Amino acid sequence: ATLNTDGSLGNWQETTSLPYGVLSHQCFTANGFVYCAGGSGIYVNSQTSQVWYATLNTDGSLGNWQETTFLPVAVNGHQCFAANGFVYCAGGKGNDGRTSQVCYVKQNSDGTLSNWLYTASLPYGLSDHQYISINNNIICLGGYSDKISKDVLSYLNPMIIIPTHPTQGNFYFTNTFAFNLHDQIFIPNGYYYKIDNSSSTEITTSNSEYTTNRSLSFSSGISVEHGTHYIHIAFADDQNLPLMTRHFSFTTYANLIQVNSPTHPDQSQWYDNSNFHINIENKNSNLTYRYIIDDYPETIPNSSYALVDFTSHVFVNQTPGTHYLHIQVFDELGATGHPLHFRYNIYDSDEPKPAPLPVVTRLYVNPTSVTKDSTISIEGTIEIK
Repeated sequence: ATLNTDGSLGNWQETTSLPYGVLSHQCFTANGFVYCAGGSGIYVNSQTSQVWYATLNTDGSLGNWQETTFLPVAVNGHQCFAANGFVYCAGGKGNDGRTSQVCYVKQNSDGTLSNWLYTASLPYGLSDHQYISINNNIICLGGYSDKISKDVLSYLNPMIIIPTHPTQGNFYFTNTFAFNLHDQIFIPNGYYYKIDNSSSTEITTSNSEYTTNRSLSFSSGISVEHGTHYIHIAFADDQNLPLMTRHFSFTTYANLIQVNSPTHPDQSQWYDNSNFHINIENKNSNLTYRYIIDDYPETIPNSSYALVDFTSHVFVNQTPGTHYLHIQVFDELGATGHPLHFRYNIYDSDEPKPAPLPVVTRLYVNPTSVTKDSTISIEGTIEIK
């Protein structure tokens, strides 16, 4: 039938028949040809591996069907599709049950196919599923397997959503880690999960937690510590066993940048130099830094302040006196880390050099570090102003 511009169809017309009656087969188009691959004969209860092709004429009719290279195995309920000059056949049901095998073949310019080769298999045997190709990714949807009796979703990106760390590879300032399953994910038997620092942990019933909750949140443990962590998820099958582990990374950031000044290195000393030179270390490209210089020790820059788009900079013609460079860091969600305050002191060479300024310290002590005899351990942080 003709596909009209308004989306409707014209009248159906008969064209060149298939060489034989077949069902549960696959038909697809590729580069001006129509293919029919595999399936089961109507009068013979067995699968076939035959592949036929015909020219797709400009009027929509088909040329004569011709035989080309057979599939490596006889299957029905499989999926075939074309992408980037190759034809793929994935899954299906053969004489030995459902298969997870995926094979591919180069399509020749005359419509014939070269020799089939095997590539990465599906996670498990699957039939009566569907495939789509998007942006050089292959997505497998639905179908039946021997492990899950209901429809399954082999791959969907994203399978989970992490609202606290939405972009893998980016850094986030947060004391919470939360995730939820994608709305289109169906979990009839629940799933297992584990959070650790390994990128390749395989889920087992003994090393993970089982849940049927679609959303989980954590405010302690590995997930909120500084560093890159991983959540591993495996759906449960009909026997409540984990089925194929998926791995997702997320990064929580706690490191401060480091600022030093070759012109004003000691924050307690005075310098006869009106040009204030700074160098910044540990600056992260996934984070945004903003700064301000003023005469107040504890100013915290907000998102409207100037960007720190440098790792080395000279602030020229600074006036005599005590000044402060303040830097605040933001992640893509707008959350902030610890602000940095750097003091520098400039005096006029026509005047006597002032005495060094005292270094003011604040000691933040972990209460659990106080011993029974009232002494204090080294645990805690010292803030220098």
